[in-house]
Amino acid sequence: MAEQDVIPPVIAVDFDGTITIGDTFPNIGKINPLAKWCLNALAEAGFCIIIFTCREGILIEQAEQFLQREGVSYMHINRNCRVRVDYYGSDCTKVGATAYIDDRCVSFISKGIDWNHVYKTVMVNYGTWASLWKGRVCRHCEGFGKSYPQRQDICGRCGDGVADMGYAEIRQ
Repeated sequence: MAEQDVIPPVIAVDFDGTITIGDTFPNIGKINPLAKWCLNALAEAGFCIIIFTCREGILIEQAEQFLQREGVSYMHINRNCRVRVDYYGSDCTKVGATAYIDDRCVSFISKGIDWNHVYKTVMVNYGTWASLWKGRVCRHCEGFGKSYPQRQDICGRCGDGVADMGYAEIRQ
């Protein structure tokens, strides 16, 4: 079975200087409104968003609180989707993703991140794949999008199996 048949597309995105702007680590700056728009739109389209950061301990807790307060959609921080771990048979330390977005990426260093370009590029390359996963969620992730009952075995938000947690029909 092909990867795209069993694993939702994953976007791993850096936190400091990518989702946020004007920050001096470990302080958290302001939300980048274009990053917020792009990540929320990609999550709504069916992508699994994972925050991929060097933060740990209390610094991750602060980032989580910031993301919740600002309304940025994401599934995990520095953690692989369970379905990806099951598919490959291991849980590597690097977050496995379909695409990575980072302000320190070589292709972005001289130009900065053009979030409109990121959204268009990701949707053109992976949008159909994401649409297969949009809205299928476990009870833990209840509240995001509409349900697709044909694929009830895997959560389309966090990538975890839903057999043990139960499947949620999402209420709008």
